[in-house]
Amino acid sequence: LNVILKERAPRLVVVRTPQELWAATPEAQIGTANAQRAKDLKARRRASAFITSMSNIAQTQLENGRDFSVELPTRTTSITTKDLGVLLGNSSVACAVGSGCQYGCTDSRNVPMRRNTSWYSSAPQIIDHLNQLCGNDHCHGELKEQVDLRRFANMTTKTADCLLKGYAAMLADKEPD
Repeated sequence: LNVILKERAPRLVVVRTPQELWAATPEAQIGTANAQRAKDLKARRRASAFITSMSNIAQTQLENGRDFSVELPTRTTSITTKDLGVLLGNSSVACAVGSGCQYGCTDSRNVPMRRNTSWYSSAPQIIDHLNQLCGNDHCHGELKEQVDLRRFANMTTKTADCLLKGYAAMLADKEPD
């Protein structure tokens, strides 16, 4: 993967969290049987491999003067790896926490879902667009069906729009031509 990143030299890499990792978050566990919780706990333990890969991608981008943005479930950040610690200790990495309900994340009945997400990026302009927490002025839906989990795990259009707006602002700041 590092060879591909060096050859293609993308200006920005966005890393999304796999659905199985979102399935293991406490928000996804509401009303889940104990056997399923045990299975999801195993998925969280395997998350360290994903976090290590994500950290390596981010580190490669930083070393080559390029940018990255990473999405992680907020509760997943308790999974620590040496690589994640090195990345978060880098002064050029900014962090934000956003609530999915602020970005259009809804369940199958169109009720907003909280979906707390930590964002890490080398572009503070992107972080500025993803830093919206829920004001708790509405009810939140629960994951009751498999379709809800898929909706919970997918990035919303509004989230993608915020990434693009932040990316445009970053380019305007770094390459104002």
